[in-house]
Amino acid sequence: VGGALGLFSVPPHLECTAGNPGACTAASVALETAEDRFGHAVFALTLVDDGGRECLAPGRCGEDTSRSVNFTVTIAPENDKPSFALAAPDLLINANTWCIESNPPPYACGATIPGVAIPNNFRHERRRFASMIKMGDAYEIRGALTMNASDLPGHIFAVLAEACPAEPCSVQQGLFTVEAVNMSSASALFEVLPYIAVDGTLVFTLKEQAFGRAAFSVTLTDDGGRETPGVASAPHNFSITVSRVNNPPHFDLAATHLDVWPFALPTEMPLFFSNLSVGPPDEAAEQTFSIAIEAVRAADALLFAAGGLPYFRAEGNALVFAANAVPPNITVAVTLRVRMVDSGGTFRVAGAAAGWSEPRSGVVADDTMHRLVTLTFHGASAAAAASGAAWAPAEVAPAPGSSQALAPRMGHVAVEFQDRVLVIGGYQTAPDQARTVWSPSRRLLSEHSSLFLLSDVWALQPLPCPAAAAGRNAVCANSSQLVSHASFAGRHSHAATVLAGALYLAGGVTLDAAIARDVWRTSDGVKWTMLTDMAPWPARYSHSLVSVAGPERGEARGILILLGGASYTGAGDLFLNDVWTSSDGGAWVQAAQAAWSPRAGHAVAALNSAGATHLFLAGGYDATGVLNDVWGSRGGQTWEVVSGAAPWA
Repeated sequence: VGGALGLFSVPPHLECTAGNPGACTAASVALETAEDRFGHAVFALTLVDDGGRECLAPGRCGEDTSRSVNFTVTIAPENDKPSFALAAPDLLINANTWCIESNPPPYACGATIPGVAIPNNFRHERRRFASMIKMGDAYEIRGALTMNASDLPGHIFAVLAEACPAEPCSVQQGLFTVEAVNMSSASALFEVLPYIAVDGTLVFTLKEQAFGRAAFSVTLTDDGGRETPGVASAPHNFSITVSRVNNPPHFDLAATHLDVWPFALPTEMPLFFSNLSVGPPDEAAEQTFSIAIEAVRAADALLFAAGGLPYFRAEGNALVFAANAVPPNITVAVTLRVRMVDSGGTFRVAGAAAGWSEPRSGVVADDTMHRLVTLTFHGASAAAAASGAAWAPAEVAPAPGSSQALAPRMGHVAVEFQDRVLVIGGYQTAPDQARTVWSPSRRLLSEHSSLFLLSDVWALQPLPCPAAAAGRNAVCANSSQLVSHASFAGRHSHAATVLAGALYLAGGVTLDAAIARDVWRTSDGVKWTMLTDMAPWPARYSHSLVSVAGPERGEARGILILLGGASYTGAGDLFLNDVWTSSDGGAWVQAAQAAWSPRAGHAVAALNSAGATHLFLAGGYDATGVLNDVWGSRGGQTWEVVSGAAPWA
């Protein structure tokens, strides 16, 4: 007579429990409930007799009915466990990726959420990772619910209300709980630990450059609605494997434009490459790299000598090349592509992984990097323009923040090294002899104490000139002291040159007028290493030391060439005309006893011409006076006179 319908598969009815069906003295109510139904129903019970065979009174004959008595059957609700399914028990993704899937399907990866600012590039949102979400039986339904993302304000996940198939229904809400099996491994991978939103979206944010595997357990707990306490589902397990990807290598160049002048020597530029890296520290421990240099236009390779195409030399991080001995008639710009490749390969998961579309963008998975360098080959007509006919004073000032200035000196060396000019050692004149000039023998200066023999190293760094100096065609530079007392003894009349990214220093006059035969090397101008304190060549001063870069690849780094100078025997100065070579500064071999006369204070230069490196020696002095002859050689062994008396004095 009242209540819910459909609660019973067999409606309540009386079954005789005493007597027999024809003469029942007691009866019970029997019923069968319908599956998953709950609620109550009210029933009216009446007793009807058949009236017997006799009339008890006039008008009281036949059937008779008792008054109605109501009773209620209540079926109490039982909260069934919620349930769900996971789309992938093992999710495989790439490190350093993002994937915010669109909604509704198809689920395409993106990197933005309309109207929401994402602070991290590596956020992932995987729609319908949890699906077939049920609060229990068919009559336990989900109510409408919204959830704010705890890690991303303004980002909302929503669930629509489900329809009740037949009243009554228990309207419930359900929330997912995700727990890491090992929190330390999970924390190492994720900036935001994985969680599952109310709509089944899996959310997490990767840490940059992290990779590995983490396992998780997830349960769904309902609130039981208004009828019953909440209950949790059976746990489900899943894992996320973050696959390692290979990051691109990196390098910087000292310059993007270089000038190549006619008849230039084979060029070696130490530290032209810097900040070389195959990637993050985890890649650096196990990867190697190579650097290839090629002309963008294949025809431009003809501007280089045979075997002289540009290449990277690992020792000294140097750029090495040799121009063709025959310069172009006109100025030509050549673009070089410098390409660095690491050995790591690409660990990126290809295509789709575990049913999820991997992002096609936003992933760093390259193993190459390239930069462009322009070489301007000046034509033969440019040689006259750079003839050295016009000169201007250099304006040198202490570097900002430095109160020290480069002290006046003589007998020092100045060498171009690592885009700077290094001034090394020399003799500082005594204050009371400020205008003292060289004596006939440079070895015999008035004072050879540590007060006046210098072992300092200064760097002159070119910089743009102020507007006031621009009209004077001046050269401007800052000076800074790299080291006040280097490892080598103070000296003057020594020699220095650069080879394969290192600076070499040899010989000179040291304390107490002693003449040195030591050789030193440095890679930065600060820390010096002695290669030998007793070279096989005679101790000397006022000699020449040059280097010839080897354009060939492999071990042919080039050679050091030491020429002439003066020594001292006790009977006076001994002038030399020997030529010595070395590939490392420690081991030396005598190449020749040259045809030019023994001398000191001469100058030697190397010039690339006709496919070979030519050495030219000019001037100097000997016991008879000052010389003005010029000699040439292709390898330092055989020398020919170029001019017996040059027009300069």
